[in-house]
Amino acid sequence: MDLSDCRCVRCGAGGLSRSSEAADDIHRDAVICAACGATYDSVWGVPFIGHFERDDFLGLIEIAANVERDYHHLNPLMLDLWERALRSYHVAADKDEFLSGPGSENFPGIARYNEWLEVVSLTGEMMSRLRGSQVLDVGAGLGIDAYRHVAAGANVTALEFSPFLARAGSHGLPTMRWIGGFSHVLPFAQGSFDFVFANAALHHMRDIPAAIFEMLRVLRPGGYLISTSDPYRADDEGEEVELQVFDRNPDVLLGVNERIPRLAEFLEAIEQHRDYVVPELFTHATYNAVVAGKRHKFISDSRRWDYDADVGMLRRTSGSLAMRIRLQRPVASAARVQSNWAIRVANITQCMPNQAEAMTKLAVFVPSNAVNAPFPGMRSDKLQLLNGWLSPKGTEARQGYRRARWYLERRGNQACISFEVRSELGGPFTVLLNGAAVTRVSLPAAQWKPLSIDVSGAPIDKVFVMELRLEREPQKFSDGLFSVRRRRIGEPGIRRLMRAARAMLHPTV
Repeated sequence: MDLSDCRCVRCGAGGLSRSSEAADDIHRDAVICAACGATYDSVWGVPFIGHFERDDFLGLIEIAANVERDYHHLNPLMLDLWERALRSYHVAADKDEFLSGPGSENFPGIARYNEWLEVVSLTGEMMSRLRGSQVLDVGAGLGIDAYRHVAAGANVTALEFSPFLARAGSHGLPTMRWIGGFSHVLPFAQGSFDFVFANAALHHMRDIPAAIFEMLRVLRPGGYLISTSDPYRADDEGEEVELQVFDRNPDVLLGVNERIPRLAEFLEAIEQHRDYVVPELFTHATYNAVVAGKRHKFISDSRRWDYDADVGMLRRTSGSLAMRIRLQRPVASAARVQSNWAIRVANITQCMPNQAEAMTKLAVFVPSNAVNAPFPGMRSDKLQLLNGWLSPKGTEARQGYRRARWYLERRGNQACISFEVRSELGGPFTVLLNGAAVTRVSLPAAQWKPLSIDVSGAPIDKVFVMELRLEREPQKFSDGLFSVRRRRIGEPGIRRLMRAARAMLHPTV
């Protein structure tokens, strides 16, 4: 694999070399920087230039949430069928009739169509320029959108954060170059690409301003950065908006790290480099926008905004954002580097045989305020949502969806955790301790069932993970809900009674 346009993200220099044994499987130190000696891993044939940091914890939860999914059905033939179906649906006079007619079985869905429509509309007049150009797709996932550029004749590099998605993408779509890495420290030299795409990806990134700066840095003058389908909120709205939107979202509750960033996060890098770029902003859903002096509660159609005239007003709106940014001349700021890291990519891939065990390994990165957090608690946060807990409702119980986790520590005399659990439909219920099942019961329908879990095998004064699972495939969202109350961490009941009895017989004055 050609790494001539890649750079070391520790020192910023080029001159990366790849060892010959790194063709497949997992290899540590497979990529070496000649300048500073930094080494990087190769995972299933994909070189990862960079390592995970502690701030990547929420992203690592998302990787773990999808580690058991099977992605190997993707291939160019399937994506060609999807593309034809999307184009046929787009030109169909009666779209409902199309969905019920022959050929509709290849239609990938309305969500995919909306993303496709944005990409096609923003690249329409530039499609002829894609042939022979150098294209970078950041947050490529399985490569579904990047493959469209391959079909247009571009030389495509797919950059992906998750080693499991990168493995599936590189196996299913090997005609593009797959590189593992991180959007806030792109492992490419300045001016390496003619186009950079980020489709429905920016809002998943933990540092959007840094990511956009890096994407502009690797563009050549005259090149374009195109992003699509990113939700955003007004600059004066807090994170509670995210919690309200995602509180009953099954994907988020099962670990997908969706975000609704402030518009300011998308604009910061543009504002800092305004003399270098020509930005265009588009929305296909906008709330509270002002047009011709009139405020509109909701605008559903796609709309192009004048950046200089409208950006102040847009900062008070929310909706779905797309951007097309042309780079006029190279950005002057230095490339970002990764000075600190917490865990190698090779270690992540080897510690994730399944979701439960992966979460056990990741527990060392849990923020301290999330360990032994009060339950049911008074407020929620993104970490609690990703771990399956709906926001507390001010009652003694709290709801989880399908599986929910606690990060806990125990002292030497704390050997059990007791709580009560209830499911409206009942069914099989499992408790896991550090990834291993320790209790399996059948819950009676609509009744509270007390459980006492022996945690004497858990480490003392170290974080461990307790996971509660409702082992039933839900037909609808409410079927996957269960409630938990009266959690206590302490001594086993018999030991507590004996200690109380001794205190009565030998009272202390």
